[in-house]
Amino acid sequence: MLYATLYHNSNGEPVGYTLIGHAGMAPEGQDILCSAVSMMGINTANALRTLTEDQVNVVENESEALLDVRLKDRPSEKAAVLLSAFDLACRSIRDNREYDPYFSLKREEI
Repeated sequence: MLYATLYHNSNGEPVGYTLIGHAGMAPEGQDILCSAVSMMGINTANALRTLTEDQVNVVENESEALLDVRLKDRPSEKAAVLLSAFDLACRSIRDNREYDPYFSLKREEI
């Protein structure tokens, strides 16, 4: 299963996310769900690093299928939009019942 955790601060502002695991919907290299979520996560991390002034900590571990992205401070307006777009994409996947056995989404305050 592919687990996504979206993080927000006490003000409800988005401040990061973690993706871990493999969806297991299809054989490796053919899993469109895993590919889509991975692409969204990597693209959001790259956009945060290149399109904003925010300090971003990114941890990638391919052997653990882990991507952890966290802002060091409150999000700028641009960072909040990028993270909210990632949240929206994750919710769209979660709301598609076809993906229930393969994708888990939760939110945490940090």
